[in-house]
Amino acid sequence: MIKSKKEPKILPTDDFSHRKLDPVEDKTFTFIVLTRNDVQTIERNYESISTQRCDHFNIIYIDQGSNDGTIELLREKVGSKDEIQIIECKERYEAYETYYQVVFKCPDDRVIVHLYGSDWLMHEDVLSFLSQSHAQPDVWLSYGQYIDYLNYQKGVIDPKPKRNLCKNRVQKAPWVVAPLKTYDAGLFKKLHVEGDFFLSIGDENAFFSPMAELGKAHVRFIPEVLLIHSEKREGNRRRRQSAFLAEKLKGSVQQSFSASLIDRIIFSENMPENLEECLSSTQNFLDALIPSKASRIF
Repeated sequence: MIKSKKEPKILPTDDFSHRKLDPVEDKTFTFIVLTRNDVQTIERNYESISTQRCDHFNIIYIDQGSNDGTIELLREKVGSKDEIQIIECKERYEAYETYYQVVFKCPDDRVIVHLYGSDWLMHEDVLSFLSQSHAQPDVWLSYGQYIDYLNYQKGVIDPKPKRNLCKNRVQKAPWVVAPLKTYDAGLFKKLHVEGDFFLSIGDENAFFSPMAELGKAHVRFIPEVLLIHSEKREGNRRRRQSAFLAEKLKGSVQQSFSASLIDRIIFSENMPENLEECLSSTQNFLDALIPSKASRIF
């Protein structure tokens, strides 16, 4: 009987806060990195994995039809290293079927680290934290805190989800949607795939939701920041929201000042470094354009 059926809860994060990194030598890892047009970030992704202090890991890149040079750059960077494999898939369903086969070939005690080509690990001790976490026999899945690359803020993962959320609606538990998630290959192998499963699924959550159900009493949240998250779809959504907000505010700003006094309106949201650079360059441009007159930025 699966233990999670008896203990439908996720243990408090305080129980798992280990600041001291004790060496764990018996854990091995397989990184499965899903890529799709990640040429801007794939090199950083690879460097963050290959420089981990822990040596017991291999990397498998599964590409979902990139056409921006992601695969070419990755092959150039990786070379002919035996512990790194690059698999190209033309269709997404092929990528999911490949993902399934890769995990099934792993030993049951292998820890799978699920990543995307647009993200990268925070530092070289990430695997040390994961090793310490999965060394506990009651931990089947884990997920760590992350920083959003767009606004330099910590993620919105709730380390203490409500009990009824994990009991009745496990598919929305934090582990499923976490950018960095790990799990034991043996747990994945409990999933049963039949018929045209791979043709019908929309994304990899078709794997993760049932795994969260099976292992909901065995999830560990790691409070240390382990990942830089740069998810492209999120960035597009935020840019659309910012553009919409700017258009709404533009009229009221123009009404408050004479049109002859306004040359540029700048909108910013949670990006202090970018805003400082923008204001500095704008001031320098105005000083050079009108050296004899005082220019002001409101």
